[in-house]
This record gives sequence, structure tokens and C-alpha cells, in this order.
Amino acid sequence: MSRKAENTLIVVVFGLALLVRLVFLAVVPVKPIAGGDPRAYEQTALNILREGAIYSEEGHAFRPPLYPFFVAFVYLILGSDHQNIFLFQALLSAISAVLLFQMLRSLGLLTALLGGGLFVVHPLILFYTKQVLTESLYIFLLSLLIYLALQVRERGLKSAICLGLVMGLATLCRSDSVLLSALLLIALFVFQRGQFSRKLTTVFVVFIAYLLTLSPWLTRNMITVGAPVLSTNGGITFYQGNSPEATGGYINLEFSREVPNGELARNDYFFQEGFEYIRANSKTYPLLLRKKLVALWSPNGNFILDLSDILLIPFSIIGLVLALWDRLKWHLYAFMASPIVSVTITALIFHGERRYRTPMYVSLIFFASIPLAIVTQRLIQGLAKRHWILV
Repeated sequence: MSRKAENTLIVVVFGLALLVRLVFLAVVPVKPIAGGDPRAYEQTALNILREGAIYSEEGHAFRPPLYPFFVAFVYLILGSDHQNIFLFQALLSAISAVLLFQMLRSLGLLTALLGGGLFVVHPLILFYTKQVLTESLYIFLLSLLIYLALQVRERGLKSAICLGLVMGLATLCRSDSVLLSALLLIALFVFQRGQFSRKLTTVFVVFIAYLLTLSPWLTRNMITVGAPVLSTNGGITFYQGNSPEATGGYINLEFSREVPNGELARNDYFFQEGFEYIRANSKTYPLLLRKKLVALWSPNGNFILDLSDILLIPFSIIGLVLALWDRLKWHLYAFMASPIVSVTITALIFHGERRYRTPMYVSLIFFASIPLAIVTQRLIQGLAKRHWILV
């Protein structure tokens, strides 16, 4: 395919994805997700605009800063209306569709069209464009992260700096992407072309760019809360998944005992309590791990979202199995499988929740497009052969 035709396809994918999202925003009513996250993100954004300070009622470093800054930026240029956030998220989601299409091109045009098309219309991806939550921004950064990781393997150090920068932004969006970053660095080292020294240099450059991107936030937290932490919500999240009250999923905690004052002290306290619970219940802990996986893959409670999972996930599993046989593209599959691995491990460490699996859907759609392309190709060939016989 010519470069001009390739560019035309990219424009078509982007335009179609954006059009679908704009229609979705205008026509489909979506109930906001309950809970304090949307309110906290918006309030933090307003604090940034009014006072130039990032904090919420939960603390000064309870959440990573990128999404509140994103909301503040949108409000600054377009006004304080949720619809403006949704429009920006629709734009980022449309770009994510293009990135996925580009990453699938090495598997064939049909596979890329099917994967890009699935992403364009997938109801869960659309759902999160209309929420004041990190998902759309994080999926964009995750898609860009994997795309750049593939570019680093081909192009070298300039792409490595960009990869480290985006890796840092992803962590500043959601701190659990630290594990994803580690997995991508390992895959990059394993599959990077060249001698050991070149592999090591590339990973080192990415890591330094990553740390430099995080350093302003870590330095600020060192001054503000007393430690260079990414966030102070890890402790309470860890305790929610590892405590006498733990069910495997998200729970609201109510404490009859006194909890230490201070944001950092509370974070450390809950981590210590969680580890103490694990030590005291080591024999039954595997049962809790199973509950965490069940909670991670629990139904959405919406017919359309649950039906889309029933249709997508079996094809994704088949695609993962087929990928093992294609050794020439193991680097691509390793990068694409990283979100699935990192989200699963994070759920086992903390707790499961159906919302937490959302970042997997880039990878699930990617792998599902492989068997879908095989089935579609055979259907086309069968129809063509039947038409030839009838003629």
C-alpha cells in the first residue's frame, strides 16, 4: 500500500472514531459513576485554577496530578463545563484508535481495520469518554506508550527519550502504571536489537527520562508531605484488599479505632496493617487472591457492556494463544500483553474492581483482532469461491 493510501486510512480511522464519539456524547445518556473520584478530580482542578495549588479534601498528594491538571487546562481554555472535558477525552480516544490501528498494521491491513473498528465502537471505551475519570486520558497514554516502545526498538535514543517522558506522564496519571513501566522496560531490554551495551544504554536513557519527568512531583511531595511519594492513597487501597473486612473488591471502610494524623503517617499505617493481616492469615490468603480476580472480572451490571465482554474476551484469549506461535513478532505481543499482566498483578496486590480492568481493553481488542481477521478472511474466501462456482 502506498504512503498516500496509508495516510488516507489513518485520517478515515481518526475521523470515524471522532464522529462516533461526538454522536455518543450528544445522543447517549450516561449515568456518572458514583463515588468521590470525579468530585475530587474536579475540586483539585478548581483549586489549581483559583489558588495555583494542587490538593483535595483527601490531602495534598493523595492522587497523582496529571488528570486534575488536564481538567484545569480544559476549564481554563473552554470553561467549567463537564461537556468540555468529554470533548477533549473524545479527541484523545480518537487518537488512541489511530495508534492501535498503526500498531496492528504489521499484522496485516484486515487485522488493523478490524482492531481499529472494534476500538472505534467498543461501548466501554465510549462510556469512559463521558466520565470525569482518568480512563480516557490513561488509555491514550498507554497506547502512545506501547507505540513509542515499538519505535524505540527500530529508531533508537531519540525515541527512547520520548518513551521515558510518556512513561512518566502515564505514572503521573495513575501511579499503578509503575508496574507497567517496569514490564515495558524489561521487554524493551529483551527485544531491543543490538549488543548488550546498546540494550543497556537504551533502557538507561528511558529510565532517566522517566525519573526526570516524575522529579518535579516527587520533589514537591518531599517538601509538602515529607516523602518523595507518587501518591498517598496506596495504603488505604492496600488495606481495602488485605484486611479482615476484605471481600476481594472495593469496600468502604469505617474505623472504630484511632488512625494516625498526617497524610503520610496514615498511608504508612494502612500499609503496615495490611501486611500484618497477610502474615496472620497466610494459609487462607490464596482464597482472597481468587476473590480479587473474581472482582476484577466481575460483570459491569449493564447488558451492552457485559455482552461486549462475552463477545470480545474469548477472541482475545484465542489471539493470545495464536501470538505464542508467531515468534517473529514476540516483541509486539510482549509490549501489548504488558497491560494485561500489570493490571492483574496490581489487582492481586491491592484489590480487584471491574473499573480497574479498563486499561486492558487496548490489549484485549488487539489480540481479539488476530482470530477475527482469520475468520473474516476465510469467510471472504468462502464467499468468493461460492460466487465463482455460481457464475
